[in-house]
Amino acid sequence: FLPIVAIFGLLIPVVGRALNWRTPGTARWAAASFWEPVAVLAILLGLVGAGVTGGGLPLSTVPGGLQAMALMVSSGWLLLRRRERMDSAGMILGSLAALLLVASLVEPPLGDFDPQSSPFFVFHFVLIFFGLGGFSVSFALSALFLFQRRRLKTKQLQGIQELPSMEVLDRLNFRTQSFGFVALTAGIAMGVVLAVERSGSIGMGDPTMWGTGAVWVWYAIGLHARLIGGWRGHTAAIFGAVGFGAVSLILGVAVLMVGSWHGA
Repeated sequence: FLPIVAIFGLLIPVVGRALNWRTPGTARWAAASFWEPVAVLAILLGLVGAGVTGGGLPLSTVPGGLQAMALMVSSGWLLLRRRERMDSAGMILGSLAALLLVASLVEPPLGDFDPQSSPFFVFHFVLIFFGLGGFSVSFALSALFLFQRRRLKTKQLQGIQELPSMEVLDRLNFRTQSFGFVALTAGIAMGVVLAVERSGSIGMGDPTMWGTGAVWVWYAIGLHARLIGGWRGHTAAIFGAVGFGAVSLILGVAVLMVGSWHGA
């Protein structure tokens, strides 16, 4: 019950901010400042309750580990939101914490299991590929942005009115990168927590794991530069275009070297 309360407490302000961006003042109640503290308290109480009833640290289980990560992300947002112009960061962090909580509610596999039939692993794979899919869409938007920018600089204006504006492309690029980053982060978190619980360590010999981590770092740098440093437009488009090369490389490695994703 408490994780579900926390999920709503995290997602309501995300939806509220999105509505207020479209039409200012339409969803002030949803963007109120009390939702996130309620969500953090619910996560914390849930972890304490799990520890008391389970007789051990809840972080030693997959659900507990994912909920602990959600607690860290949402608590970090409570500190970060004191700074100005952090609404975009709040939408990313709130969505990420909520997705981690949703992942914690999916029953992890125990003992011997078939990855293709495990709902937990199916969810893990879906999140990973949703993330990579979001970055692929970002590539298309980035390429169109760079193409339009080049045409404007070289004064090739014929037919340019048929293309979406650079402002719209930049905004959609940010949204798709954010979606891909949130999904990929939650998918990676599920895999890491389960690997540690099952074997006590993270297997380092899987090339798809290294590639996925490299893509995550690349887009984390790009989103951080945009949210904190204000880099947008041309720089964001370059991040989106170059990142797609890494995504393509990962998929190629998975097919040619491993034969599948994590051998599953």
